[in-house]
Amino acid sequence: MSQRRVIVIGMGSSLFSNAESDHAESAAWAREKLNSKEWVILDTETTGLSTKTSRVVEVAVLDPAGNVLLDTLVNPEIEIPEGARKIHGISNFDVIDSPTIAGIWPDLLAVVENRLVLCYNVNYDRPLLENEAARGDLQPIDSIWQCVMLRYAAYVGEPGFGGYRYQKLPSAGHRAKDDCLATIELIHKMATL
Repeated sequence: MSQRRVIVIGMGSSLFSNAESDHAESAAWAREKLNSKEWVILDTETTGLSTKTSRVVEVAVLDPAGNVLLDTLVNPEIEIPEGARKIHGISNFDVIDSPTIAGIWPDLLAVVENRLVLCYNVNYDRPLLENEAARGDLQPIDSIWQCVMLRYAAYVGEPGFGGYRYQKLPSAGHRAKDDCLATIELIHKMATL
């Protein structure tokens, strides 16, 4: 088995010292992303909030132009709790004939492997997918991950405990593709202001 590489680039309260420079740095980050085009946006919908026990019920990956590289429902092989269904609207009936995570994993790897992966909450999606890979004895994703939510929090500059207050994804639809599109739109907004 090859050695696994995981790099997460985010920011902590010590990295950013004042709101004006943090806003400017986050805007520059967004402009750099839009100029590079060498990244993808990934989002998942799941059975719950725990990265250890929750299972994927939907995954989407889009390129910087918003083109869909992957958008699929996933059969989690467990019951989707009512609380999760109320958030994303995906029912057990919706996923009954969908592929499992193992079934979509080769397609997921093909669109994210060795690419910069941006997520709105990388500290949720990355460990969630790592745990799905471990549970299914699947090849780990070998990519660099970055968190748009942390950049947006610094961009907004609203003080919070130990750093900046996390911001909700504007216009989030709680479906994977919709959230990917909203994240791309947010990166454009950050780059132009």
